[in-house]
Amino acid sequence: MVQLWFLPNIEGKLQLMTDPPECFCGKSAFRTDGYLGVSYDCHEFQNQDAEHVCDFHIHEHAWHQFRRQLLSCKDVNQNDPELNVCPFFNYAYCILFGCANDYPKKFLAAPTCHCHLSATLVGLTDVRSTHKEEEREEDYGYWHERYAFKCPHHNVHVDDSHGARSKCTWSLVAKNTAFTRPKRLLHSNDIDTDLLSLRGWEGLIDKESDD
Repeated sequence: MVQLWFLPNIEGKLQLMTDPPECFCGKSAFRTDGYLGVSYDCHEFQNQDAEHVCDFHIHEHAWHQFRRQLLSCKDVNQNDPELNVCPFFNYAYCILFGCANDYPKKFLAAPTCHCHLSATLVGLTDVRSTHKEEEREEDYGYWHERYAFKCPHHNVHVDDSHGARSKCTWSLVAKNTAFTRPKRLLHSNDIDTDLLSLRGWEGLIDKESDD
């Protein structure tokens, strides 16, 4: 059985890469100007009473550059150096397009699963054995979510007789995951110690184990 990622083609990427940008909530992203230039984050950042936000974060310069490439029928390289500038931008890009690269990825403090443990970002596997390789670029409709947050023990085989650690079934598609709203935006000129601590959070990506 052949395992293939059905990533969106150029047309599909343009549909996802809106102008102006929309966050993972499907709303107009919140625009701010910081020390790395203009960036866009979750729409809910403009709501001071919001307790949760999505983890959408992109840089305007790179976003427009990528759109120009797509509009000229040139695909975007998932290893583009712009994605190595900010690990939060790289995370959002990989979540949006279901791709992967070797650049660092970071996200806001992960939610907790039913075990009251910080959930782990997991790379999922999509198997489509009924479609030919050459059909992949044209059929972006078969693209599926690639990442999800799961219990950190999601890949542990539960066997009480051997004393294996238990795991829960908590799972959320990464794009639909709500995070606790931080006090400051990324790249803010008035960054405080809370956000400095937040930036130290390293997003870990595990590969889904074969059942």
